[in-house]
Amino acid sequence: MGGSELQNWIHEKFSGCCDHKDCHEISKNSVVPVDGGWEVTWKGNSKFIAEKDTKPSPSGAFWICENSTGSIRCFGRPRMGV
Repeated sequence: MGGSELQNWIHEKFSGCCDHKDCHEISKNSVVPVDGGWEVTWKGNSKFIAEKDTKPSPSGAFWICENSTGSIRCFGRPRMGV
């Protein structure tokens, strides 16, 4: 998935939440599936993100979008079975 294609996906799936400049691909080692969602370690902090609050990532990677204070606003994850 190219840069502009990925930017378009972020704008489409995360509209009202984030801009592509707010989003970062994160290592799969920072994410653990747990009952009902995901435990995400970001910038030294761990946070639970409910499955209902995720968006499937067409790139097959995990994504975090954050606000200006560094709080997680959006979370993209690989499609199930990927």
